Amino acid sequence: MTIIVVTADDLWAAAAEIEQHGRVEWADQGGNTVRLELPRTTTAADS
Repeated sequence: MTIIVVTADDLWAAAAEIEQHGRVEWADQGGNTVRLELPRTTTAADS
């Protein structure tokens, strides 16, 4: 199991990246990557 620790600043940056692209990737110094993808959803306000 790989654990990647992120800071609050990392999470804020990730939120912006996810909002724009639907995904974010983190990489550690060893070259391991973790990708977080969230499906795009629409709300009544978007319609």
